[in-house]
Parts: sequence; C-alpha cells; structure tokens
Amino acid sequence: MPTFKRGIWDGKINHFHQGQIDMGLWKEVAICLQEIGCKLELENKDDFPRNREVTLEKVKSFCNEFFKDHYVIDKKTEEKVKFFPYEHQIETAYKILRNQYCTAEVATSGGKSLIISIVYFYILKYMEPDAKLLLIVPTITLVTQFFDDLMDYNFGKYKENKNPIDIKIQEIMSDKPRKWHGEGEPNIFISTYQSLAKVENFGKEFYEQFYGVATDEAHFAKSDSFVKILKRTMMGATYQFGMSGTFQDDGFADFLTIQSLTGPKVAKIRAKELQEKGIISHVRISQIYLNHDDPNFRDQLKEIRKTPSSGAAAYRLEGDYIRSSPKRNDFIYKLLKNIKSNTLVLFNIIEYGKLLKEYLSEKFEEDENVEFYMIYGAIKKDERERIKKELELDDGKIRILVASYGTLSTGVSINNLHNIIFAEGFKAEQRIIQSIGRSLRLHESKVVASIYDLVDTYTEEHNNNVLFRHGKDRRNMYKKHEYPYKIKKFIL
Repeated sequence: MPTFKRGIWDGKINHFHQGQIDMGLWKEVAICLQEIGCKLELENKDDFPRNREVTLEKVKSFCNEFFKDHYVIDKKTEEKVKFFPYEHQIETAYKILRNQYCTAEVATSGGKSLIISIVYFYILKYMEPDAKLLLIVPTITLVTQFFDDLMDYNFGKYKENKNPIDIKIQEIMSDKPRKWHGEGEPNIFISTYQSLAKVENFGKEFYEQFYGVATDEAHFAKSDSFVKILKRTMMGATYQFGMSGTFQDDGFADFLTIQSLTGPKVAKIRAKELQEKGIISHVRISQIYLNHDDPNFRDQLKEIRKTPSSGAAAYRLEGDYIRSSPKRNDFIYKLLKNIKSNTLVLFNIIEYGKLLKEYLSEKFEEDENVEFYMIYGAIKKDERERIKKELELDDGKIRILVASYGTLSTGVSINNLHNIIFAEGFKAEQRIIQSIGRSLRLHESKVVASIYDLVDTYTEEHNNNVLFRHGKDRRNMYKKHEYPYKIKKFIL
C-alpha cells in the first residue's frame, strides 16, 4: 500500500494498547487462550456485555403481539395477507438483544432492516423507553429507505397497528433530511457515516447519548471515519452491533477491526439457505467472455507488464480501451434488446456511465416500451426515490437503470428488478456479492434473477490480462457463495 511504501504507516493494525485489548475482540482472546491451553477468567462478570434477561421466547412473544395486525397486499390476488417476520429474522434479533456487542451476517435481501427494527422496538418497549438510538448507513438512499421501513414496520403498511412504539425519527444528511418537529426530542437518528464525520457540531455529548448503535452494511466499518465514530459511541452505548450480507472472512485484519468495535459474529444466514426456503429469488449467472480480437493491444499490454509496478497502468489502459469500444457498447445494446425485462446496468466511471446511457437511449429511441434512468452520486435524493418507485410499476414497460456501483451496489431495495449487467467488472468480493443482491428480492413476475458478468479478452489465447484475471476471481466468489454460473464466449 502507498502509505506503507512511503513510510507513513508501519503496515500493522493493532488492537492491543498498553495492556488492553479492544472489548469487541473478547471471543478472539478466548479462542487464542483455548489454543494454548490457558483459562479465561472474567473478574467482572456482571459488567460483561450480555443481557441474560432476554430469551428467544420473549422476543417471539413480542413479535406475535406487535405484528398481529400487520398486513401486506398480495399483488397477484390484490388481497390483504398477514405480514410476519421470518424465523431467521426473529432469531437473529434475539441473538443481538442477548449479546449486545456483536455482528450478524444475513445474506442480501434477507431482511436486515426488519431485524434492526425488531431490536430497536424491543429496546424501547421493554428495556429503556427513553433510549436514544442511532442507525448508521453508507448512503443517503439507505437513510430514506430505513426511515420509510421503520415507519412501515411500526405503524403497519396501512396504519393498522393498534399499539405502535413511540418512535420519533430524525434523518442526518445534507440533502433535505426529514426531522422530528413534535413534542420531545427525537429518539431514533438515521445518518450516513459521511454526514457524521463531516458535521463538526457533533461533540462528545452527542455520541455518548446513544443507548444503542446499529451499523448497517457494517463491512464498511473498517474505514477510518467509521472507526472514529464507533469508538466515540462505544463510550456510552449499551448496545453496539453491526449487520451485513458480506463480511470479510474470519481471521482477516479488516474483519478483526470491525469486531473490535461491534463484537463477535453471532449469526450467519447464507443466501442458499434463504433461496431453499423461498425467501429470496434464485439466481443464474452468465459470465460472458468478450474477445475483442485485437492482438496488437494484447501485445501492448504484455510490453507494459514487463516494467516493475506496471499493474495499475495496465488496468487503466484496459479500462480506457473497453469503455471506448463501440463494438462492446453495441453488444450491451443487443443483450438488453434480448432480455426484455427490468435491468440494472452497473458502471464504475461516471463519464462512461453517462456515455453508455446516452448511447443506449439513442439505440432504443424508437421503442416506446423502453424507458431509461440514471443514478450516480450527483443525483438528488428525491429523484432517486422517484426512479425507484417507477421501477416497481407493473404497466408493461421495460425499465433500464444505468447506475454506479457506489450508489446501487449496496442495500438499495427494488423488488421488480430481474437482471443485472456488470458493464465494468471488479474483484472486490463485498461489492460483487452486494451487487448480485440487488436482484434477489422476490417479485410475482420474477422466476429467476439473471446476472450478466462481462469479462474482456483481446485474443483467444494468452488471456492473462487484468480484466480476465478479475473475471476468474469473481468466478471463485460465485463458487464460494454457491451461485450457479455458466461461461459463454463471443467474438466482437
């Protein structure tokens, strides 16, 4: 890493300071002591972060009472049907309430927002009615989404809940946040970590007022700004937990950093398990190898790679090549023309995303049945919400959303999304698996979610270019997460 090479950082991540280790790593300590045959003794058992009053039966009883009047509309029959949390959601909420400082891994589309809602509603009803609670998310879109989810889960989708919790929510973000203006102070704050990091008015008292702190998509909690925020809230929080569908593997430094702030993993719900129960959609992945048939460019890449530290230069050159390829853009157009259902096209570089959307819009200009949308960092909150609502419509039109990985790969909920095209590929596991998760929500018109993973090569043989290797890395991810895939090859 550059900071190590320049001598700014010694290459070590330490969680052991002046004879003390971060509390969230207590389980790692216990495992290490067990391995060397030593006994772990707790001198202050009563102070240990575990709530022995909470039982699974109590959490189930709360859910049975709280959600007894909740309904949703069955879109096929247009009739009201009972709404109730899944078993894995109640059990995960119980484990969080029991363990206080912990992490929970629940596959994307497994209902993390409902789990967090159950935890917070239970705290306000049975533990601390005057508690103030903080929910930290990575994007503005998730701030608004969680606000709406908390309101729906509390009052019922059709305001049918006769005994809601007294929740007073305030959003913290730069783009027209919703604020509580009634009597008393807000008791639930929802914020992006970027907003908390930027606003200098948040002092020690602000962070230490929270009884509970939840971090959604907590695989981001390894970043410096996240670490600083969670260290501040830890000083006052009785509950501090993180949730994600894609945590790093146990033992990796990044996951140790996350655990040091939130505690050990207490639940792991895999996508395959939810698919087998019919809770999320099945998925099929087509990894499409695009041969650009350009031996001159292949040789150019080989020459560049002969020089030391040339990997980044080769990667940039390949990226520029594929983004400027008319034949490749035409392939994406033909692919969309054959798909004929709502599709998310993910890109990385904003300039490329804009050009791709403009190109595709022109190609589909005469087709009145196809509509195009675009979301990236500069698109305002209200416009993003409008686009999400239009994508959920069932009016016979095909809607294509061209969006950046940064805004749409994580957390965003769109049920009526059938396909995803990786217009630019990555090798970062969290980003890829989270991106697949955008298509896993059930919808009555969806039989299976389809992922189209584009991998670029330049000749049939000697395929050792960077984008080809990234494609192999993604294939290993699909195997690891048990997603079925097929390889297809095309010459452009």
